[in-house]
Amino acid sequence: MKRFTKLSLATIATLSTFATIANASDSIAAAFADSKVKGELKSVYAKSNFDPGTQALPATKDDSILAVGGSLGIITDSFYGIKLGATFQASSILSDTNKNAIFANDLNVSGAVLSESYVDYTIANTNLKAGRQFITTPLLSSSLDGKSSESLIKDSFEAYVLTNTDIPDTTLVAGYVSKYQGKTNGTQDVSKFNKFQDGAYTIYAKNTSVENLTLQAQYLDENGVTSATDKNALYFQADYAMGAHILSAQYVSSEDKTQAANAQEGTLY
Repeated sequence: MKRFTKLSLATIATLSTFATIANASDSIAAAFADSKVKGELKSVYAKSNFDPGTQALPATKDDSILAVGGSLGIITDSFYGIKLGATFQASSILSDTNKNAIFANDLNVSGAVLSESYVDYTIANTNLKAGRQFITTPLLSSSLDGKSSESLIKDSFEAYVLTNTDIPDTTLVAGYVSKYQGKTNGTQDVSKFNKFQDGAYTIYAKNTSVENLTLQAQYLDENGVTSATDKNALYFQADYAMGAHILSAQYVSSEDKTQAANAQEGTLY
């Protein structure tokens, strides 16, 4: 009887283990089954009569471009706070009159790139997002907040971004960026994820505790491959809503060690 009891307990433990695994598998399957898919189709026609080489306006010859493209993304439902996400971006040039290379670093690109591939983990009021991702902050951004990019392919970053909202009406963000994907590589092809110097660190805060007032602050520190290529920037913004109007004030200071000694620091009000 004693031996039978031991065997029964072992069997129950084994069955419980298999049941737990089965439930976990079902939950993961449900997380993927409940994934959300979003996409965007865009077309752009642009024309310019500016020559960046001679700074002439109007230029002797015009540039024009017609391109189509868009994006397709998927994000799973949460499984114990974990989500997985991915987004492809693509662009194709239909017509291109490229005299002054004015669109070389923006619209003049054909190809596709996996711009997002990340793990998103949330616990309580804290979120960690790791991997390739779009970022929207004043000093480090893929596009305008809440807006579609003006280009067919927008910038992306390989980064770790930690966000916390424990303080009422306040969002705190800390991030580290290791690689960067631009809109184009400058030779009509999509950009790869290239090393972002020796990495960049940023902290960002947003507060809306005062009615109609939004305060933002951010610091960005880009570590150069050498100390002669270091860059940093400090940003403050206050927006006060008055009916249909918004009164804004901004302050930006920056330092760029790649510039001449008398042109490394700048301030904007």
